[in-house]
Amino acid sequence: MRILFRGFLSTLAILFSTAIYGQQAALPAPRLINKLWEAAWIAPPKQNLTLYGVFHFRKTFTLASVPKSFVINVSADNRYRLFINGQPVCSGPARGDLKHWQFETIDIAGQLTVGKNVMALQVWNFAETRAWGQLTHQTGMVVQGNTETENIINTNESWKVIENTAYAPIATIAHITGPGDQIFAQRYPWGWQEINYDDGSWANAIKAEEAMPASLNTGTRRMVQRTIPFMEEKLQRIPSIKRWEGLTKVDEGFIKGNGTLEIAPWKNVVMLFDQQVLTTAFPELIVSGGKGAKILLRYAEALVDTNTGEKGNQNPAEYLKKYPGRFELCHIKTADVFGNTEVVVDYPALFLLAEDASCKHFIIENEMNIDNPMEYAKKSANYLKINLT
Repeated sequence: MRILFRGFLSTLAILFSTAIYGQQAALPAPRLINKLWEAAWIAPPKQNLTLYGVFHFRKTFTLASVPKSFVINVSADNRYRLFINGQPVCSGPARGDLKHWQFETIDIAGQLTVGKNVMALQVWNFAETRAWGQLTHQTGMVVQGNTETENIINTNESWKVIENTAYAPIATIAHITGPGDQIFAQRYPWGWQEINYDDGSWANAIKAEEAMPASLNTGTRRMVQRTIPFMEEKLQRIPSIKRWEGLTKVDEGFIKGNGTLEIAPWKNVVMLFDQQVLTTAFPELIVSGGKGAKILLRYAEALVDTNTGEKGNQNPAEYLKKYPGRFELCHIKTADVFGNTEVVVDYPALFLLAEDASCKHFIIENEMNIDNPMEYAKKSANYLKINLT
């Protein structure tokens, strides 16, 4: 069966901002800082909440009129993505620890409508495959209204939940950023966040535990308000395709978003997309057809020539010359300095340029397994002394 690609873009989180998709960060009600919340941490029933899982939660509510403000406080374990009436609102929580579990406070009035409304959250627990910096207790989420008006959305057993069995982790050995995702499209509950989606077959959530502010000095996850700004999220198209295999050509309209790309049955196609700048993003690919087809998305921080150590469009020496005074720190890989025969980098020459460019600090990072780390540190220091004098 043919597979038709309709567009490729990224949802980017690139700048700190007080606004998230047009919503405004707000302040929690004072009582939520020093009293037990009316809302509870909820979770899916009949699940081992310490294991990997991706879950969708929904709450349907009705409004006679759209209020001027509708402030909610939200958090999850490990992470969540919030949708109001099908539209993405924000992601979180900001990372903390069990004694300082962060929650976000946000005004969602701009996304509400008269009549039926749906609040939906995607919550995931990466469990043992989670990033090193991600602490956790167990799968769960909590939403607390700021006032009596907003309390209609407080998390309790009236919320609906389902496990999304389409997901499986692609774990890495070093969990610096957490695992990748493997998604089986035929299992995915498409449209789960939309207002008219039928969640009648979903289970009711269970109350997992009380939601406690940190000031009470009790509870498993002690809640504190997020102290850093949200990250701005916006749509941005990937600007170019560097190369492709298995196709005679790629229509320019495809990369611009006003054309399609059709892959014939049993055809293997490889495309290299170039975002051109380092970006934190959720890739979005719109497809149709292609039953049984496989799409593999891989990400690299930068294109690197393993023979020279240079990035695909950046010569490090030329970069230092181009931006004098911009770099205060020079970061060196020990594998490049000591014994890596595949990468050839002229570090002494780069050091001279770095010093001319006002670089103040030189750091050698060790990623090799060694028996005597102190001896290796001494060797690294001597290398810097010799080449920086």
